[in-house]
Amino acid sequence: MNDTNEPPLIADEHSLRTEQLTTCAGDENERANDREYESGQKVLSSTPQNITLGTHNSCNAKCIFCQDGKFTPFSFSIYKEFFEPKMGHFLSRAQRLTFTGFGETLWLPDVEQFLDYLNVNTPVPKKIFTTNGTPLIPSITDRLRRGNYLVQV
Repeated sequence: MNDTNEPPLIADEHSLRTEQLTTCAGDENERANDREYESGQKVLSSTPQNITLGTHNSCNAKCIFCQDGKFTPFSFSIYKEFFEPKMGHFLSRAQRLTFTGFGETLWLPDVEQFLDYLNVNTPVPKKIFTTNGTPLIPSITDRLRRGNYLVQV
């Protein structure tokens, strides 16, 4: 925590566990996942604890190292119309949900609406964004702090 009692904006691998974790379906799922793994189950009733969504397929930051391509860019509507209906059961039970890609997810035109939606509707204890840091402007960092996100730069 900092002087304002806000969670840290940028975290490293060693600070992924915080005291502000939310209790959700993911807690029981994590225990079930551990039991099934330890007993060598071949068919699992639990779902993955860690989910990484490659949410961006073309570089919108135009860095020299980003891959360029002709893909439909990720958006808030794609998340609601594709990812939630197809993966909602898994997303709601995960312990960690990472958003990453070949571009800057945090530079999406509707990212503020997307973050506000995730803050209210996604009970995952750890929501993680991978970024090069360029989109970390006050309107974005305020939402990231409110949602207790982890940001990997």
